[in-house]
Amino acid sequence: MDQFSSLGNMISAGNYGELGAAIGGAAMNHQFSRVQARLADRWGMSSMDLNTGFMGVSVFGNEFVGSRFRAGKSVQDRHEFPETKGVGFLGILNRHGVLGLPFDTVDIVLGYQGLPTASFRDYAYSGLFGRPVSGHSLGTLDAINAYRRGLSTGGWVDSVPFGNIASSALQVNLGTWDLVNGGWLGKIFNPHAKVFPLKPTQHGHCHYLGRC
Repeated sequence: MDQFSSLGNMISAGNYGELGAAIGGAAMNHQFSRVQARLADRWGMSSMDLNTGFMGVSVFGNEFVGSRFRAGKSVQDRHEFPETKGVGFLGILNRHGVLGLPFDTVDIVLGYQGLPTASFRDYAYSGLFGRPVSGHSLGTLDAINAYRRGLSTGGWVDSVPFGNIASSALQVNLGTWDLVNGGWLGKIFNPHAKVFPLKPTQHGHCHYLGRC
């Protein structure tokens, strides 16, 4: 669904809370895009060229250490994302540990701008549209992007990185002292979120699933 058409539908339906979240999310993405543009300028590149390079690195990372997208084809997938029958996006350090960290970092840069990652590309090619999709940590940025682009109907997102805004159609879960989502301060950006009593060391997805 075209994002402008989606905004128009929200206005027509009087869904102003959803409209505010969409506009707020777009504003945050724009601010992060401005930071990226300054970085590109410092390196003597255009913003588009730099993001194209980032996407290339993201694609290489998926080929080298695997995708963060899970299509629900295995028991492990369904164990990881039970609410959406195994369909979801993993967070950082889930692809051969530190070996995947450089590619996770690139995906963070793309995700904070609201841009697709290689794992989002894998989701787009999966044909699993029109159904809920989950995400944890970095993976929540992909899940939020999927909903904003009209590819999913909602889902569950655990530990949305601080500063990002999820639609109220997504069940947002935050940890009280989870530093990734900013602890209680994460409620500033996602007031509809459910807050779990987690410690700074309990960022892992299993803590949100109650399995650690």
